[in-house]
Amino acid sequence: MLLIVNYHYIREDVPKSGIHPVTPIFFKKQLELINKNGYEFVSLADINNVIHTKENRLPKKCCLITFDDGLRESYEIGLPILDKMGIPAAFFVISDTIIKDELINVHKLHYLRTKISDMDIQSSLKNDIKKLDDYVVSTQYPFDNILTGRIKYLLNFIKPELINTMFLKFIETPEQDVAKKLYMSIDQLQDLCNRGYMGTHSKAHKPLAKLPAADMYKDIKESVSCIENHCGNIESISYPYGEESAVDETVKQNCEKIGLVSGFTMFRGLNNVEDVIRNPLMIKRFDTNEVFGGKNEGLYENI
Repeated sequence: MLLIVNYHYIREDVPKSGIHPVTPIFFKKQLELINKNGYEFVSLADINNVIHTKENRLPKKCCLITFDDGLRESYEIGLPILDKMGIPAAFFVISDTIIKDELINVHKLHYLRTKISDMDIQSSLKNDIKKLDDYVVSTQYPFDNILTGRIKYLLNFIKPELINTMFLKFIETPEQDVAKKLYMSIDQLQDLCNRGYMGTHSKAHKPLAKLPAADMYKDIKESVSCIENHCGNIESISYPYGEESAVDETVKQNCEKIGLVSGFTMFRGLNNVEDVIRNPLMIKRFDTNEVFGGKNEGLYENI
């Protein structure tokens, strides 16, 4: 069985809201727990080789560690811990962060929520937030309270244009300064590509399944081309948001047309390697909170 665990932020200081990082100490302990529970760590190349050859050469119980978004702290804090423990990983990068000195909307919202309360954001959204389906919201954001989930769903999926308006209203720090500190440098990205650790996380972190078919294809294609032009060849994608609201068969079909080998969702579950071979663009993952040592590890049994 193949277990895949996903991370984003990793830092010592944990804000009261906005983002939910793991600390370096927690990260190391969780890696040790994964191994203690019988999992051997494998690389992205190991998984792609199995898909290419259709031969299962993976250990009986194995685990891939992934980081989404291309955040500098993933490289500067997370990677040294992995290297010291001899553990490979996959880092999925939003390609617009390579060529633009701007924050991706999802990170603009994260930063905004570390500086102001959800109640302040709600007051700016007026009646828009009342029209949402709470079931859809809670499915996409299972770890958030309903107010936070509504804010994130409305601004990420329905009216992303409002994020910039609120950022300009509430934040004095220049956006370019925040972006420079948040995202990996080109040298760091090239290092990951040279190791075979990199994939795409789309062009601008939009929910792909919500895009018109032509825009969806263009987003994925341009993200792959951008990363390959600046860093090196890649074969894999991690889908933004990753749930059923953002990933469907059309997304999978466009990835097939582009020639991507593996695709990583946030559909929860362990992966039977034979299923990975048959359906390599719909690989399941768990969030760090849902596995050994995480605050919601009891949600899923038999990991």
